[in-house]
Amino acid sequence: MGAYSVAQTKAQLSALLQAVELGEEITITRRGVAVAVLTPIKKAASTIDWDRVRACQQRTRPAKTTKHGDWTALVRTMRDKA
Repeated sequence: MGAYSVAQTKAQLSALLQAVELGEEITITRRGVAVAVLTPIKKAASTIDWDRVRACQQRTRPAKTTKHGDWTALVRTMRDKA
């Protein structure tokens, strides 16, 4: 981890950001006292199992037909009974 003064940081910002992108942490100091730390953003790994999501969607989707016919017919039947 490197430490740089505010003036050094201003002069070398592009290079310091490049170092941070590569995983380095940079401490910025003012009059020898640490005031900030530049750290790389941790990219979250995709933890979504899309195959599992699709399988769940398939299980929860209503069947296209019912004992009353298709869903449209079922809704019409329920509406007409009301």
